[in-house]
Amino acid sequence: MDKEVTLITKEKSVHYQDYEFSAESTNDTARSSAIPETSKKFKTFTEPNEFDLDFIRVDQSTLYDLVMAANYLDIKPLLDLACYSIAKMFSGKSAQEIRNTFNLENDLDRGQELELERRNRWFTN
Repeated sequence: MDKEVTLITKEKSVHYQDYEFSAESTNDTARSSAIPETSKKFKTFTEPNEFDLDFIRVDQSTLYDLVMAANYLDIKPLLDLACYSIAKMFSGKSAQEIRNTFNLENDLDRGQELELERRNRWFTN
């Protein structure tokens, strides 16, 4: 099963790379994706286009595999897109919802949780 997932992930990564290359070679200036645009002080992101949104609409396991493959194969636009998608999974969620989504165990005792809530009250209000 691992080999099948790896093969699918590699194929998706190569497909994305081919798409990026074809967009660059045709000077597709209308294309916007979650690729960083460098400015003098900050990096900003544009919203992903329709192709990117369809491409990255995969299950969580495949998404993580895409992050690993894009990093290993040095496909920066795909890495940015996959990380953007994971970051969107965090957006607007409580700590417990994030733990549930990513199957994380809460290793804080109640006192530590209360201390964090007290120190970060500005953030939650």
